[in-house]
Amino acid sequence: MKKIVLTAFVFFITISYFFSCNFYMEAENTEVSSGQEFYVRVIVQKTHGAKCFLDDMDEDYNFTAEGFDILGKTSWKEIQPYVFETWLKVVANDTDEGYVKIWKDCPKEGYEEKKIEFTVS
Repeated sequence: MKKIVLTAFVFFITISYFFSCNFYMEAENTEVSSGQEFYVRVIVQKTHGAKCFLDDMDEDYNFTAEGFDILGKTSWKEIQPYVFETWLKVVANDTDEGYVKIWKDCPKEGYEEKKIEFTVS
């Protein structure tokens, strides 16, 4: 049994090393009103840890939005080793739906993005 658990652990660690950053985005609600201001929490988990090529959170991780304006962003905060958090202040435009997106273009892993989609009423 120990051999199976050890093998599974080594497999998990090996596989997670080859994946790039994990992006997590959340908001209190994904149905908002036109003109409503709200916050989006963004978490970046750097799975390569100290071997990550991206060392400047503000320059290497970017935000765009469709149907929304990003009004501001807090400073990145390391909440756990290699796990960073920021909050975006966002306002909904007069559209039916849209999204807020985080993206990066890593020299090792290439382009990656994550969106959180919203419905605007």
